[in-house]
Amino acid sequence: MIILTNTTDKIQVKLGGAVATNQAVCYASFRNTTSTTISADRGIVLTNNTTAVDLVGAPAASAQRIVDYISVYNADTASVTVTIDFFDNSSLFTLITATLGAGEKLEYQEGTGFKIISTTGAQRITDGMVGAPTANSDISYVLKDTDQSTNSNAFVSLTGLEFPVVAGKSYWFRFTIPYDVTNTATGSAFAITGPSAVNLYYYTDVSSGVNARFAQRGITIYDGTLASTTSSQITGNIATVEGVVTPTASGNITARFRHQELSSVFVTQKAGAFVQYIEI
Repeated sequence: MIILTNTTDKIQVKLGGAVATNQAVCYASFRNTTSTTISADRGIVLTNNTTAVDLVGAPAASAQRIVDYISVYNADTASVTVTIDFFDNSSLFTLITATLGAGEKLEYQEGTGFKIISTTGAQRITDGMVGAPTANSDISYVLKDTDQSTNSNAFVSLTGLEFPVVAGKSYWFRFTIPYDVTNTATGSAFAITGPSAVNLYYYTDVSSGVNARFAQRGITIYDGTLASTTSSQITGNIATVEGVVTPTASGNITARFRHQELSSVFVTQKAGAFVQYIEI
């Protein structure tokens, strides 16, 4: 739990830079306690770019304020870096710093701590920590736990299978995508899309029938997969998209897929697709 005990204690929120369009929406719920009473209260505030704003104010004299829940929702159209601090009027203590993609939320709950909620409502999980990765930290994961099908021969984004990036930073990523098809002669292709980038290098490695694979390397543009497989297994296929990117604008790197057959033929990305990524 987070406890404010002095009349100068407070919880503050700030961003790592100016937003593109909308400030983050911040909410907190907490309990005020004295030796004889307990009362519920809450705080609601918008961020103010890099200027810290008070989300949970100081308790009254002879009282304690116990924070049960904090939510910071990224309402912007680009990624933001959020910092939540504890301030005692003389010293500043950072509780967490995390990068949120558009539509993602940073949550704190008593008993479980901080976590990031993706645009699909699932928890975004990192290997060894909760929150977005920073340079030399552990790898982060985003899991897509629903199927998605397409019969389009143009690239379609895989909803929620994405990760946030910040302009000027570099990232390694690997998408792992299990998929099924409705016909063994179905061809398929996988790629990525995202914000403008000064450096973009990736490859795709896709199942192509029993004990076969089809790889394309040296891809340097979004939706850059020029060819598709010519066959697949009905089930048990898997695609990998791996590379590095240095974006010049903040946003999300998103996996994409398509098929190369008649409109009656479908490629279905299966639940359990995920992306691993890290700032490098």
